[in-house]
Amino acid sequence: MRYPGKEGIENYVSLLKRLLNVTDPSSFLETVAEARDELVGMHQKVEPVMSFFGSVQVEIFRRLSMEVGDFRRNIQFLSEDARSDVVRIEEIFSLDEPYSQIKDLTQLESRIKASLEESLLNLKQELHEKLISAMEDIERELASYDGLSDEFKRLVMKPFDDIKRDIATSDDCVFVKLQSTRINDLCGSAYEKIKRQVRIIKEIDATPVVIQGTALFRTKKNIETEDDLDEYLENLRAAMRTILNEKNKIKVL
Repeated sequence: MRYPGKEGIENYVSLLKRLLNVTDPSSFLETVAEARDELVGMHQKVEPVMSFFGSVQVEIFRRLSMEVGDFRRNIQFLSEDARSDVVRIEEIFSLDEPYSQIKDLTQLESRIKASLEESLLNLKQELHEKLISAMEDIERELASYDGLSDEFKRLVMKPFDDIKRDIATSDDCVFVKLQSTRINDLCGSAYEKIKRQVRIIKEIDATPVVIQGTALFRTKKNIETEDDLDEYLENLRAAMRTILNEKNKIKVL
């Protein structure tokens, strides 16, 4: 962090060191006399700097210097006035002697934080509504299939509960905004999990009906004509179609 007046302090310290390096008393007094105007001028320049470090201004300056990066990162969420306040803070930091204007930093900081807080609340509300809608869609999808266990349903819904918690506890507009993409990704993943699980259940349930013996193929009367044959085959087709619709697979032994 670059504090204001650093160069002036360094020049002043350098001059004092040069004077203190003169060990002969008479030479020291002569050197001080020669450097009197320079010494007085430098002291006048660094006096505001020393006052700065001895006041509450240094803490304000330190705090804002750490916060301004976050303000700039969140600039898209600020009102026009708050954006101007960020620019004003950066202008004050760029001054060589900002001492008379450091008092303005607290008010600028307050307005920026108020704007960020308003944007954060709006973002949280927007994302909460999107999340609830997505969760309701997934819950309806889960309810539309038989055979899905409660444990599987909890597994699918847990990531959405995690996002809900993250949104509620975050104080970062950028992070909350990014949860919109996270919700979209989770929805896609949830639908894929459901489809995969439904497919697994169908494969388990699709054990073929084993037809043993000749009962299904027996005729009630002799087949003597082509019409008799057509009637027999039609009845057999109907019986096997019923089995196929119920169990999907038929195996004849």
